[in-house]
Amino acid sequence: MSDIENKIEELWDQGDPQAFNQFEQEIKSKASDKDADGCVTLARFYYRFSLLCDEKSNTLKQYWVEGDKYAEDKESWKKGEDLINRALDLIKKADGLSSDSPKVLPYYSLIIYRKIRHCSMLTALPHMKGLLEINKKTLEKGQNNPTAVLAYAIKEVGRSPKMGGNPRNAINYFKKVIELDPNHAEGQFWFGRFYMHPDIKSQPKLAQPFFEKAASLNQKNWLYRENLESFRKAFPQ
Repeated sequence: MSDIENKIEELWDQGDPQAFNQFEQEIKSKASDKDADGCVTLARFYYRFSLLCDEKSNTLKQYWVEGDKYAEDKESWKKGEDLINRALDLIKKADGLSSDSPKVLPYYSLIIYRKIRHCSMLTALPHMKGLLEINKKTLEKGQNNPTAVLAYAIKEVGRSPKMGGNPRNAINYFKKVIELDPNHAEGQFWFGRFYMHPDIKSQPKLAQPFFEKAASLNQKNWLYRENLESFRKAFPQ
């Protein structure tokens, strides 16, 4: 990863919205929205910032749409919506500059999924169609890219039966992520979430090793650490 990409991931691990705010002007001076790479970098920044706001405000009950119903901190959730809209505009621009690029597609998929979480059932429909198309391309062009496969897995686990999906379909894609990169902390974390999905019978004993692995692989990440602490309190051995 580039220095800027490493900085974005450091900010995400740190989990401080103020640190993201402080870095925003700096990243704008270093990454241009006039080329595909710059657009992807900026989109990645706003995606991570949005994800931070969502995770700080929301609960695990909401996997697909209408997250505002579950958000404990409405202000943070609204901030997350504003940020993901910026990310979506930038990743669309990146795709226009470099159509179907393996570098663009994984984040395009992740950003649309995040956008859908901020939609109502009605406003989500056009984004759902776009997500299915982008996600298919993402997997086709990134079969050996763990981030690309993870983007597909997250889409699958997020589509509830009410939306015509089957979260159980995600398991093989999560396995593929770990096969491609056993040290992929984010893949380990999401695999754990898969086993705690509300549309699948929760299996804490299966989820725990993945949560523990994610936290051990990236000990700096606030979400993996806090999630594991909460999990152990909820499911003591």
